[in-house]
Amino acid sequence: MYKVRIIGAGSIGNHLANAFVNNDFYVEITDKDPQALDRTKNAIYPSRYGSWDDRIVIVQNSETGFFETDVLVIGTPPNTHIEIVLQQLKRCSPSVVLIEKPISHPDMKNFAELEKMCQAKEIRLLVGYNHRLTENTVIATELINQGKLGEIFSITSQTRESWNGILKAHPWLAGPEDTYLAWIEKGGGALYEHSHALNLLQYFMEICNLGSIVAVQAAIDIVSTPKMHYDRFSFLSLFNENGKVFQVIQDVVSIPSIKELKINGSLGELIWRTSSTLDEVLLYNSEGTLTEQYKLSKTRKDDFIPEIKHVKDLLSKLVSKSPLDYKYAIETMAVISAAFESNTIGSRVLLKR
Repeated sequence: MYKVRIIGAGSIGNHLANAFVNNDFYVEITDKDPQALDRTKNAIYPSRYGSWDDRIVIVQNSETGFFETDVLVIGTPPNTHIEIVLQQLKRCSPSVVLIEKPISHPDMKNFAELEKMCQAKEIRLLVGYNHRLTENTVIATELINQGKLGEIFSITSQTRESWNGILKAHPWLAGPEDTYLAWIEKGGGALYEHSHALNLLQYFMEICNLGSIVAVQAAIDIVSTPKMHYDRFSFLSLFNENGKVFQVIQDVVSIPSIKELKINGSLGELIWRTSSTLDEVLLYNSEGTLTEQYKLSKTRKDDFIPEIKHVKDLLSKLVSKSPLDYKYAIETMAVISAAFESNTIGSRVLLKR
């Protein structure tokens, strides 16, 4: 039985604890806030999954000695990710570190130290862009590899969702201003919080052999008050080495939410969608006729199952490469940084390599 320790008893910590324990991991969860641990055991987890699972071990933050674990999970706010991993790796030597997305807030000055430490200890560093592993992504990848879209012209990806859903999952918060969500500087706002859209576009660019993003032109609606500084709506035009144009739209206001990706090709169009209850893949031919359709019923907890199975396969050495490798998350951060710069200067920005 592999062991995982989860740092952070908020919403994502509970989701991952449930996924790990139901994939036969020995699960520990801890948080610097004793009230967060109490909420996990007596409120969040039972309300989502029916009752508390006694297989999950609560570790008080006062227990600060060395510990052993195969997997270390960081489910805290983005502005604490790198600092916490560095602290924890002085106390343990896991095989895998899984950081919730985004990998960090804009200031990544300590990342080089983390990368060096993980390389020295031979630790796999992953970031939880779990849409890369879900069944609809697997199906879409297979259809592309079968050549059913022909020459790929462009890709559009969007995650447009009011952060009301996030706040409902954290009812103890009065509003976004009580958390990192309302601050770009802390890894909040549309571009960081909903970066699944950008990261998934980058994944499918690779699958479609379209190279990487080299330039960004952005239009961003930024809200700035004494209590908040965040991007409410972000529209990105992205360019690869061959001048092809890709688009990403992310916001924190849309009701109902839209989470989809469209790939347009010479033989037709593929649509990838996800929601809280249904994942889909739709394939249209060049005349606009629906030729293949995949509807995958699901619940929220199903989103995390492929991610945890993948971690288990890495530990068991059944696979060696990972779509969750941190280098992909770093590429996503680079585009976000360039997008903010582009919005500030009002013109296209080349990515720094």
